Amino acid sequence: MGATGTAGLDNQYTTITPKALIGKGFGDLQTELLRPIAITGEIQYIVPTVPNVYANGILSQQTPTTVVYGATLQYSLQYMNAYVHEIDGPEILRHLVVDLEANFSTLYRTSAPRSSIPYLERMKPPASSDRGSTT
Repeated sequence: MGATGTAGLDNQYTTITPKALIGKGFGDLQTELLRPIAITGEIQYIVPTVPNVYANGILSQQTPTTVVYGATLQYSLQYMNAYVHEIDGPEILRHLVVDLEANFSTLYRTSAPRSSIPYLERMKPPASSDRGSTT
């Protein structure tokens, strides 16, 4: 659960993360070179259990809702060696799985309170007309 361990080292909240996983291996194809191919996909929806974290009444951390998704394309020489035909070459080659992976993360929303907007406005540097003239 959140708020355990040393404060300040990690998130001060817990998340709930439903996931969907999908995969397809091509071992049922007739073409020998395509049989060791596998494709996988994943999507996660990460939802925080608290909207924001405050320290002494000041917003210290916004807790975003995030969507994480990705896919892999794999070519298993281990599968090729075991089920299609034996591979000639070094032993390490017989157990190799070539993997191309892509992962993405998208911020879905944050629950920033409206009171943080004026604070951000105060943080802006003064406009050039507000600065004193230096002659």
